[in-house]
Amino acid sequence: MSGFHRRPNPLWGPPSAGFKRQKLLKFSKKTDYGLIALRHMTARPGESITSAREVSDTYGVSYELISKILQTLKRTGVVASVQGASGGYRLSRPLSTLSLFDFIEMLEGPQGVIDCARAGSEPCLVSSSCNVVMPMRELNRKVMKLLQETTLEDLFREAGPLPAHFLAHPAAEPPVPEAAAK
Repeated sequence: MSGFHRRPNPLWGPPSAGFKRQKLLKFSKKTDYGLIALRHMTARPGESITSAREVSDTYGVSYELISKILQTLKRTGVVASVQGASGGYRLSRPLSTLSLFDFIEMLEGPQGVIDCARAGSEPCLVSSSCNVVMPMRELNRKVMKLLQETTLEDLFREAGPLPAHFLAHPAAEPPVPEAAAK
């Protein structure tokens, strides 16, 4: 048996008490659904009003979560609410002024590629013996810079136009191909 003894490391083993694994390079449902709602709103003509129910029904996502996301976006000034029977939300600022980084942090809080690179994070469990902290911080800096330089307008423009069946109002099911209808 070799003289090398590896200390147990919760980063490589099963989660231990007080340690929670996270997928830090994957957007959460909040971010995904928030992007879906804003892209839907930008694709509608003029200053159309969009309801949480419309987004939920059109894309098959949780009404409750979309409602909470739109309320957060209202509090942060991204959308404004319109009261009344046909009320809902409309954009209240140009998406050219909102970076993907700021959008994610509005919905999720501070972000980082690794836990120790996030603003305000607690000391890492292996900080005294970590040999990749500097390269990972540099990676974090590059990823955050990309997210800061990408506006939501850029992101949506690069995605191309939204298919027309997503813009039908009230929310409609995508068209069924003729062969499937027979």
